[in-house]
Amino acid sequence: MASNTRQPELSEIKTVNILGFQNHNLNIKIDKLQEIFFGIKQPVAIISVAGAMRKGKSFMLNMLLHHLLKWNLNSRNPTGDEIIRNVFQCKGGNERVTIGINITDKPIILMNKVGEEVAVFLMDSEGLFDKKQSATVFAISTLLSSLQIFNVSEQIQECDLQYLQMFTNYTKLSAAHIGHSKAFPELLFLIRNYQLEDVWGVEEGQRYLEKFLQSDVEENQRVREVLGENFAHLRCFLLPHPGETVAKWKQTRQMWKPRKESKPNICFADINNKDFVAGVEELAEQLFGKEHLIVKKLCGDVITATEFIDLVPLYVKVFTGDDIPTPETITKVQNQCMFITKLRKLESEYCTAMSREVVDEYIPLEKLEDIHTKQLTQALKVLDSFSVILREDESKAERKYMEKRLQSAFHEIQTRNIAHKKKQIIEIKQCGEKAAELFRGWLKEAANGQYVEDISEERNVAKQKAFEAFNKCVQVYDKDLVKEYVSNLKKYIQSEDDQFIRKNAERLKSLTEKLEKKISCAAGAYMEIIENSIEDPDKAQMVNFNELHQVASDKALQVFEEAGVNKTLKCRQDALNTLKTKVEQLASNYQKRLEKYKETGKLLKVVKKAVQEYDTHFGKVSL
Repeated sequence: MASNTRQPELSEIKTVNILGFQNHNLNIKIDKLQEIFFGIKQPVAIISVAGAMRKGKSFMLNMLLHHLLKWNLNSRNPTGDEIIRNVFQCKGGNERVTIGINITDKPIILMNKVGEEVAVFLMDSEGLFDKKQSATVFAISTLLSSLQIFNVSEQIQECDLQYLQMFTNYTKLSAAHIGHSKAFPELLFLIRNYQLEDVWGVEEGQRYLEKFLQSDVEENQRVREVLGENFAHLRCFLLPHPGETVAKWKQTRQMWKPRKESKPNICFADINNKDFVAGVEELAEQLFGKEHLIVKKLCGDVITATEFIDLVPLYVKVFTGDDIPTPETITKVQNQCMFITKLRKLESEYCTAMSREVVDEYIPLEKLEDIHTKQLTQALKVLDSFSVILREDESKAERKYMEKRLQSAFHEIQTRNIAHKKKQIIEIKQCGEKAAELFRGWLKEAANGQYVEDISEERNVAKQKAFEAFNKCVQVYDKDLVKEYVSNLKKYIQSEDDQFIRKNAERLKSLTEKLEKKISCAAGAYMEIIENSIEDPDKAQMVNFNELHQVASDKALQVFEEAGVNKTLKCRQDALNTLKTKVEQLASNYQKRLEKYKETGKLLKVVKKAVQEYDTHFGKVSL
């Protein structure tokens, strides 16, 4: 079954050397390994091919790679004109091409029988040549693979058994050593160019293998015992010769002459033996079919790509040096890798549990520490149940390491929590500033830029609304942080209120000065009218002062009203009363003046009359 994950094209796939030799010492390419497996979330299947050099391993891997890609696309038969690309470098002659271990650099995603995605890689190893190097590479490739294919030519021979004997002696593992059913999952004998009978395929191969292992030859019996101790399953697949074209191509590295292209490649149509083509297709089914696909496991547990990266350098370290690794050493490596896997899983579960509790919001430190203590205790409890696979001193060391890792993870969570706290404080402050701004706006709206005598009710309502807006804004934040800020908000509100009171006092002062000026102007208008009317004392005696006073008072009031001050204001009423008092005082003074004018007028009349009488009696007298 195909996956929905985007798959690489054949032209995009290369092989990368992840393990080689430098001065006869193992050299692991950990950076290349990390590049290949980085970001892979699926379980991995590592299908490895090993065997003697110049027996067609790389050619077979190239064939299988074509089928693997077609299998992914649900089109299992490559077309006749399709070139068998030389991804795994292969050529004729005695020169070795593969040195160490090469692996495809991109995963091909297939589905297994339970519907899970599996990342499939093909792996090629150095041809068995130097005994120690060959045994080392075979051992490591077998330990790393989920399925090891042992490539032999024509039939299983004594030299093949010697290679297997050398390998199994070099890495002899048994169920008793590692505490699990088998050290390795499966070994598949791939017998190429089989010619003893005109048969091929997995069923005929299984008959051949059973017959071979039942041989009375003592060496075969010992190998059978060792293989049975180490591998969970033994299978065999018979494959006929591919035909003369392939043999000729391997010798000349040139295309078959009838082909137009002159490249060192060969097409599927150039393979003469159709039984070979059908056999490769059946082999692909045995390897890639969802019922047969084998994922990499360690001691019975499926491992991830990350755990596979951990495993490689641990195995390589075991085989570095001149000493032959003991079963206990390899068992320790497997236990160590298992324990690292458990630690990583527990750390991930701890972080997941903490993230579920913490989410993205601030949590008070005391509560956060309680959550951490609870999750740490749970993790260590689970860890203690794993510790049976380690010695007591190792278990204690790993427990301390686990605590240190989780404390480090907790420190990161604390750092994020502090950042959340700072963020909440800033946002709470913004809510407070917005509430203070609303309060200021409501007061401004109530005053409308004018002096107001009493808006205590409006101020109280504005304060209430401001706190309601603030509480609504901060309802998603930590209550303790909100509580800490409320006193600051009260200060902000009080500050705005005090500022408003000061501003209102300034407006009252300005208004009072304005009213005082208007009082002066109004009194002046009153005096002007009166003065104009009583300027001539003779005429003044004839003025009706009450009428004149009324006219002048109306004029004074008119001038006063030009100030445009709200009539309901007490200060305006006080100013008006002041004006009336002043007008009354002026009126009283003018009345006294008019009375004097009248008294003076009466006196003048008496004098004039006396003068007239005198003139009459005594003659005209000049005054």
